Amino acid sequence: PAGLTYNVVGTTLTIQGSPTTTVGSPFNYTINTTGNACIVATSAGVITVQPDHTIVLATGNTNQSVCVNTSIEDITYTIGGGASGVTVTGLPPGVTFAQAGNTITISGTPSTTTGSPFNFTINTTGNTCVVANIAGSIRVNPYPVPFFAPDKSVYCIPVATVVFNNGSTMPDGTGMTYAWEFDDPASGVLNNSTAINPTHFFATQRTYNVKLTATSLAVLNNGVIGCTRDVVIPLTTIKAQPKAAFSTNKPAVCIADDVVFTDETDPTTGATTVTRYWDFTGSGTFISTPNPTITHLYPTVGTYAPTMYIVNSFGCHSDTLPKPFIVHPYPVVNAGKDRTILEFGTAKLDPTVTGDVLEYLWTPNIYFNNNNKIKQPTASLVKDDITYRLTVTSRGGCTASDDVFIKVLKFPKIPNTFTPNNDGINDKWVIEYLNSYPNCRVQVFNRTGQLVFESKGYGTPWDGTMKGKPLPFDTYYYVIEPQAGRDPVTGYVTIVK
Repeated sequence: PAGLTYNVVGTTLTIQGSPTTTVGSPFNYTINTTGNACIVATSAGVITVQPDHTIVLATGNTNQSVCVNTSIEDITYTIGGGASGVTVTGLPPGVTFAQAGNTITISGTPSTTTGSPFNFTINTTGNTCVVANIAGSIRVNPYPVPFFAPDKSVYCIPVATVVFNNGSTMPDGTGMTYAWEFDDPASGVLNNSTAINPTHFFATQRTYNVKLTATSLAVLNNGVIGCTRDVVIPLTTIKAQPKAAFSTNKPAVCIADDVVFTDETDPTTGATTVTRYWDFTGSGTFISTPNPTITHLYPTVGTYAPTMYIVNSFGCHSDTLPKPFIVHPYPVVNAGKDRTILEFGTAKLDPTVTGDVLEYLWTPNIYFNNNNKIKQPTASLVKDDITYRLTVTSRGGCTASDDVFIKVLKFPKIPNTFTPNNDGINDKWVIEYLNSYPNCRVQVFNRTGQLVFESKGYGTPWDGTMKGKPLPFDTYYYVIEPQAGRDPVTGYVTIVK
């Protein structure tokens, strides 16, 4: 066969070498001697050349990444030469191999992440020639375990702003992304969030099936990102706001006359009234009582705006209902002091009015249930700055007007990332609307709890530095105290570079 040679040293003939082909095997060779003219000697032999083993990838990807309990893509190999079978080691539990003729197929569904990545090796078996081998890897990634809980046990309309505390975990300790659905289509684009611990305002009472989808950051086959799991938890603790109502035994009162006030508020389904709060003069000083009726004496001439609200057994406050009592015949109108309230908050308009047989008109008719014939209406769910004009008409059609301005402090819009790379785009952590809270306080901490940024007021947004030095890419914990009656806000912001 090709690759073999012979030589003669003295009287010794040696055949030696390494065959380079199997074509023509077995090789029948003959040796004939040369020399004098006597009889020639002849000898013969046979050399059989067997092939080495071969194994090649036929189809599939030898380096795969899948979620646990998800099938891998089949991997097939073709064996040849002197190979008649294989041994395979290192496959994850749930994944096996099968042989059909000269085709080897690896397939199955990994059932555990323990030991991942699984580096497997295939070695051929067959004749005693050179064995072939090939290797691959299967990474088995875990699923997230999504979980969350609301920050309070009960929420009351109209201030039912829920903070969802994210308790999701990743078994391998890697990161996750989040997608929230609040089951509140009426809120439009606010019905969804990708924040870690989002906040959502619920405007009506019902059960909301809140869904959290957590996705890992693992890169899977074909460039797909993440193993995904979701959880749906019903939010059943949104309670309706009681609507305040009361009656009097007289339509108006005079000097030294008294009036009996009777609470007629519905505390809402499933609740009872715990305490009633009465303000008989509109001064903002309330008297509390558990009794549904109370008597009050008006000793002087003037215009009084008795007001009441209740607190029910859920801890929910009713709206504040005013009913004016008028003793002066001529209208003198002061619409009240300008007000500052939180976004979607409630403002009880508290004018000073005197006169006789008065009619009231508040304009524009925005955020009110009724802007006519009510002295002290309540503006509810106020979302933008507004100026109200109160027009009072007394006996004889005399009118007087005055304006009151309501400043609305909007909920700060807090970005969860910024890129302080000096490209002029998103270089600072700009929190929209926070500058309207003059006494706000902002603190940012790193993973070890070290304070890396603090401001009182919001004159200059954070630029991602500490003492003038840039901070590394990481996620930082923040505490924002807007003041002005708004609860502190906490969460995480990530510096991306």
